[in-house]
Amino acid sequence: MASLTKEQKDFWPFFLFTVHLGHALFFGQLYPQHRYDTDLAAYFIYFRNWLDQSSALYAVNFFPVPKPLPVFLLGPIGNANWAFYLSAVASASLGSLVYLIARKFFSRSVGILFSLVLLLDPMKGILTVESSADLYLSFFFLLALYLSSINRSLLSSVCLLLSALVKPVTLPCALYFLLDPKIEKKKRWICAVLPLLSIPLTLLVHYAVLGGTAGLARFISEFTTLRDVPALMPGQVPAFVLWTQLVKTRFPLTALWGFLGIFLWLVNDRKHLTSPLLLLPLLFLSGYILLSLSNPYTPFFRFFWPIELWFLAFLSYGVVEGMRRFFPTQEVARKGAVCLILFFLLDDSFKYYFNYRDKFALPFEGGMAFVNNSLQIIEQEKKAEETILTSLAFVPPVLWAIKGYDRANIVFSIEESSVRTPALQPDWVVYVPTISANPRTRQWVDRLLIEGGYEARLTNGSSFLFRKKLSEPEEMRASR
Repeated sequence: MASLTKEQKDFWPFFLFTVHLGHALFFGQLYPQHRYDTDLAAYFIYFRNWLDQSSALYAVNFFPVPKPLPVFLLGPIGNANWAFYLSAVASASLGSLVYLIARKFFSRSVGILFSLVLLLDPMKGILTVESSADLYLSFFFLLALYLSSINRSLLSSVCLLLSALVKPVTLPCALYFLLDPKIEKKKRWICAVLPLLSIPLTLLVHYAVLGGTAGLARFISEFTTLRDVPALMPGQVPAFVLWTQLVKTRFPLTALWGFLGIFLWLVNDRKHLTSPLLLLPLLFLSGYILLSLSNPYTPFFRFFWPIELWFLAFLSYGVVEGMRRFFPTQEVARKGAVCLILFFLLDDSFKYYFNYRDKFALPFEGGMAFVNNSLQIIEQEKKAEETILTSLAFVPPVLWAIKGYDRANIVFSIEESSVRTPALQPDWVVYVPTISANPRTRQWVDRLLIEGGYEARLTNGSSFLFRKKLSEPEEMRASR
């Protein structure tokens, strides 16, 4: 019987899967309200309306764009808790996958370090709890990268197709198959064309659930306008990703080691210039540059999380390989230097986590908890024809909770209503000021509440549930 190879004896992928699964479940307990994410509720609604052949969302503005893969993967689940458990498995698989990638291109020690440092990235935990599309995009994109590195080009192409069914920005990565000399000529074109099937499939899904194919462009322009922030132009994309996200925000103390890792890896072998580890991330970044050419957009760090993971792999390699070269014969000094650099990386990660927690995670956690408490009152007292006004981030969860997904004229967003004419006079207002998009919308709500005749039904000191005061005949009928 043939002996097992070194890779077949490697139990690290299974161990890391377990560690990352525990990490995901821990974050799920730490931020339970994040399970009711805006986009996830939208996937539930899109799938339900597709089953019912409902056109309720055809003319609705400011609603998350339907992403085909999440809509048909998470939509049928229809339960935020079960969606989270599926995402936790995907997140744990990603933890093992990054180890395999680093082991393939660098070494086992770099792979272990890469996977364990990934646990410190708060973005991973939050994206998992939210069942975010960016988590699935990152998984399929990196899986395509790994499969390309072990000459499984057709499977890699299928993974790129799946990632493009989340967001089409990964489509330029299909060009890699035309550049890979190890793939047969006929097979190259099959692999390059296969991901392009995501284009008609996405348009078909948009037509089915939105009644048209211009949903992405419309949502990007409307959302950028609502946020009152400048859109990202093509020339600004690399600077935002490589400088603002990686150097200024994510790795301010340790980014140098990532760039050192890239340099050392490239000078080791010129063939690395055509490696999927280099070309696929660059092609992914070009996808967002192309998007900004047609539809300048408001950037979020999670959009470029795959680039952050890629850079983190080189950072891990830069630390291990750099110290090996600086201290080739002094093992104690080398290990001490590695520990010192890892301390700074730990500092980067904790600063990023607490900043993200205070500015984004906790405000949404508290806001969503208040919304869920408000919904208990609304479900008991709301009449069928009464309308609800709330922040854009809560519109899909509220629609799903009150089972109003087949009627788009029930729940309205504060951001949209603040610019519409004539002014809206909703029956209920679920007001979480920390989640409103900008000061202008908050001023509009304050004026509405003062002039519209509303009474507070619930508050926790920072968020409020208001109901429009009933007239005397209505109060008499309600009391009966």
